[in-house]
Amino acid sequence: MDIFKQVADHIRTLELSTPRLTSAGRQIIQEDNPPQDNSRDVALQGVSTGRASQDLNRNRSMQMMIQVTIKNTNQKQAFEDAWKIADSFDKLPRTENEKWVTLESGDGSFLFENSETYTQPRGLGQTEHDAYVYVLTLLLNIEK
Repeated sequence: MDIFKQVADHIRTLELSTPRLTSAGRQIIQEDNPPQDNSRDVALQGVSTGRASQDLNRNRSMQMMIQVTIKNTNQKQAFEDAWKIADSFDKLPRTENEKWVTLESGDGSFLFENSETYTQPRGLGQTEHDAYVYVLTLLLNIEK
């Protein structure tokens, strides 16, 4: 299932300040990994949930939770990026500039229905490398 890749790609469209860049200018977002850089990082990690149901056609509706961790030595950037992510996922799917904005599986492994911010961004404090850490949890309703 390519859900982490699709969530990361959507976050990249938000033009955040926190993610580091590759030499090609692509934002680095750790997909299904804990934060890996000492000073700034955006990471996604799956949260265990047990909510799924199956319809008569054997389609499975699932609620998937993803924790987003934002770490940045600039507290203002970390705070603003956390809330930008929360706001965007609270509004999916939506139309923007006459274009449909949603999550689409690249390999057909899921069908996105909607999402919401399950836990609002919360500051966890500072790391030993003086980076501020914010976390939020996204709830994605998908069909598999």
